[in-house]
Amino acid sequence: MVVRFDPPEGRRDDDLGSPGFVPAISPELLDRHGGRVLDPGQDVVEGWPAPGARYRPTVYRPGVLLIPLEIWIAKQGVLDGLLGQIELRAEPPANLPARAPVRITLRPRETGLAVRIDSWRALQHLRASVPPPDVEGGRYETAADDGSVLTYAEVARISLEHLIATTDDLVLKPWAISDTPGAGSMRSSFRGRVPAVLPGEPPRRKSAARRPVIAVVDSGHAAHPLLDLYEAGSATPFADEFVTVSPAIQAEIVQNRPAGGAPAFQLIDGYTDAPQSTEPLVGALEDAYGHGTFIAGLIRQAAPRARVLAIRAVHSDKIGYSGDALTALTEILHQVTEAQENGCPEKMIDIVSFSAGYYDEWDEGSEFAGVIEDLVARGVVFVAAAGNESTARPFHPAWLATRAGAKNSGPRVIAVGALNPDGSKALFSNENRAVRVWASGVNVVSTFPVADGSETAERVVPARNRASLDPDKFTGDYAVWSGTSFATPLVAAEVANRLLRIGEKQAKLALTKVDSKTTVNRARAALPELP
Repeated sequence: MVVRFDPPEGRRDDDLGSPGFVPAISPELLDRHGGRVLDPGQDVVEGWPAPGARYRPTVYRPGVLLIPLEIWIAKQGVLDGLLGQIELRAEPPANLPARAPVRITLRPRETGLAVRIDSWRALQHLRASVPPPDVEGGRYETAADDGSVLTYAEVARISLEHLIATTDDLVLKPWAISDTPGAGSMRSSFRGRVPAVLPGEPPRRKSAARRPVIAVVDSGHAAHPLLDLYEAGSATPFADEFVTVSPAIQAEIVQNRPAGGAPAFQLIDGYTDAPQSTEPLVGALEDAYGHGTFIAGLIRQAAPRARVLAIRAVHSDKIGYSGDALTALTEILHQVTEAQENGCPEKMIDIVSFSAGYYDEWDEGSEFAGVIEDLVARGVVFVAAAGNESTARPFHPAWLATRAGAKNSGPRVIAVGALNPDGSKALFSNENRAVRVWASGVNVVSTFPVADGSETAERVVPARNRASLDPDKFTGDYAVWSGTSFATPLVAAEVANRLLRIGEKQAKLALTKVDSKTTVNRARAALPELP
């Protein structure tokens, strides 16, 4: 494993050869998840979200808006009135979430009314109801908040629900780069996920006064002999299992589903990575099936003394909804806050590993910003994948590594790019000024659940029990995979190891101490390269 920190002057924002407008989401996946590609020239409100802002393509769910819980409770009537001006109404979930932003489903104002349902149009209408800021990058409220109007600050926190995607290379994928005008292209391609064997015993899990916890917000957990499981809050006696799952967090994700299911909504139900295939007649494995298990296995190899909290917020076809991910992160923040304020080390989460993301319609925008800044302010180290489109376009939430706001008393977000086995930067990896950390991310080996897809070996000689490699027959518990998805948990593992070493060397920074001040100081001491 290689983990490398780049100096600030080594960062770059030039185009790397791919437009990188949106992750490669097929029409089939867009249809399955009710996604739409944004036309950035449609329904533009000048001055939003900042003077001179340039909108860019993104992928979003046109029937849903994400509204912070407190704004929905306080301004439901105002929002409904404004949406009524464009013949829409807002329908909340049957049960409001405890803390996360509310998924509001947009419906026609009246039954039988023909109206364009588009959350982008609705959001822009809300933005047009308040003036933009008069100072570049400024934030101010447009009127005394007596509850009768929306303020600029409130509208600025309302967002689309984006489709996010895992950052792994899944199939043969050509990349073309021309060094000089008219020159021929240099191409390289490879299959990202194939069966493998890992000989030898896994690293021993030596004892620790408290093991650092890495929350992996991903495709969930699938059974594997190396990754024993503990269900938080159950009556099962604690036996120092490596993977923990949280039925309480998963229940919050289920509760925050859109009213009536909303068009093409795929429910995240439970922590188990499933299904292996959505087309049983064909039997092809889903693109990201085993993704979370693979990540947990990398952490098990690179930081055996750590523990993983596996949270399912991405589907096995590699697509997730930002509303589900936000709910997961909001619940992580709530658990961290409880641990710190009540002195409960057993509830503490030290690191978040996030191997998915999206391209926002405004490069500097992100609905993840608020909750991630709050996590970082409490000393939680947030590690995010840089993306796999070989572009310099900001990829969220990794782009938040460029921010160092007033809340960010802890080390800023870590955006991670992928390295080849020889230490060179992977051709597919995004690169811009957010990406300060690089780690092995090409042809890495890790745990994979037992699965047998529909592809077959290229050549089989039954009489001699001989065959070429069956590319999707995963019966050996391991696989080879590539992507910034997998460089990210290796950096999270390195952070966990550093936290352990710091905590064992300095009593005042021991991992058993989880108050906010100590957590921030411990994280900063572990990451001197990240001011």
